[in-house]
Amino acid sequence: MSMNVGGSLVTRPGDTLGSDMALRGGLGLSFDRYDANLDAQWNDGVVNDARRRELDVGFGLGATLGDADRVNVGYTLAWQPDGLTQHTLNGQWQHLWTRDAQSSVTYGRSYALRLDGPTTLTESLGLGVTLTNVIGPNVGVSVGYRLNGEGGLLGGTVAQRLTAGVSTNVALAFDTPAPVVDLFGGRVGGEVSGRLFVDENANGRRDDGERVLAGVRVSVSRASAVTDADGAYVLRVSKGAHTLEVSGLPVTLDVLGRASVDVPENGRVTRDVAVSRVDSLEVSVVDDTNRNGALDADESFVPYARVTIEGPVTRTAVADRRGVVRVSGLPAGRYVVTLDPAGLPDRYEPLSAPPTVELREGERPAPVVLTAAEKPRQQISSFATGSLALLGALGDDEVDRGGSTVMRLRVQGHADDMTVEAFGRTFAVTGTGPDREATIVVPADVQPGTYEVVATARGASTVRTVRRWVAVR
Repeated sequence: MSMNVGGSLVTRPGDTLGSDMALRGGLGLSFDRYDANLDAQWNDGVVNDARRRELDVGFGLGATLGDADRVNVGYTLAWQPDGLTQHTLNGQWQHLWTRDAQSSVTYGRSYALRLDGPTTLTESLGLGVTLTNVIGPNVGVSVGYRLNGEGGLLGGTVAQRLTAGVSTNVALAFDTPAPVVDLFGGRVGGEVSGRLFVDENANGRRDDGERVLAGVRVSVSRASAVTDADGAYVLRVSKGAHTLEVSGLPVTLDVLGRASVDVPENGRVTRDVAVSRVDSLEVSVVDDTNRNGALDADESFVPYARVTIEGPVTRTAVADRRGVVRVSGLPAGRYVVTLDPAGLPDRYEPLSAPPTVELREGERPAPVVLTAAEKPRQQISSFATGSLALLGALGDDEVDRGGSTVMRLRVQGHADDMTVEAFGRTFAVTGTGPDREATIVVPADVQPGTYEVVATARGASTVRTVRRWVAVR
């Protein structure tokens, strides 16, 4: 919701206050698609060698209907001290047919009342059409037809009026002179300018022979500019730290690093933006069960493993369910590819040493293979009489989200308490003899991957655990 209040006093040069003037005031309200306004004006002047005073009060309502229609209605009261009072009702409907074509229908009805004379009626009906960008850019053509009836359109004297016009908008932009800017307190914010260029040697600065980029948009918040033929841009921005955003680059180019700039108030900062040719690299993560450093026929891949690529830029990505990830936006240079241990399934560890890859412009790099495997299990069992031992197995080690699997347990000795934990939850163990079981329900919102299931048996002075893994699809 918004409100506007305004007023003005207009006099002719050389006249004293009150001899020939117009005093205006208004109030406007708007809310969403609706608006209202109240206007008042007092005129005091000479018309046809006769002094004329008049008070005009008007009230209007407007509404935008959908995306193409608008309706306005209004009422105006005109009062003169000599006894003339005029009431006018008017309405208008506007329709936008296309972006460059609109029409309007207007209707007006006015009553003029005199203390010493009869009441007169004036009625009008009009139709208008406006077309833009027909003859040329920003050139509009308008045609209007109007009927005016003294005494009414049906029973009075009707006059017809046909109008036509051509209009255009001319906007001239110029820099405000510095003395004028300083007179009003100086500029708020500052200016950022520079050039976009292809950094062929990836050193972050423009060297001789490195070409500039034209027709690329550079933005900071709401301010944006398109680079000219020299790759140059100029932006007016608020003071403070900003990051330049670049859009419209070819798919083979990307910004090299983070284009940041700190703008002081009323300052000018030069910031060239380096872009580089980019390539992509494919990385596969092998579940190397026999730990021989190669993909064998009976081995698969590790899904959803996290890979980090470090070089002129750093990228981190997660493999898909096939254990493959493609990292794009890499400029030419030397990179080290590593497996993030925290991005592997529980009890998995990286095996291969991080390889170094050289990306060269115009050459497609060979796919990179990384290996990981489950840590070797250490099982210690004691079957001495009276000791506590625990064995366990999963009925199904591959389960869909929202599904379930059963963990079957065999306990030797006396267990005071038994639990099974998985997915951050504890599941009840049923049974009283040596053979027991727990039903494990996979949460529906869990991400696909490999998860640990831990069964624990607690005796008087001994704790035994069994760990198993379930793959969630």
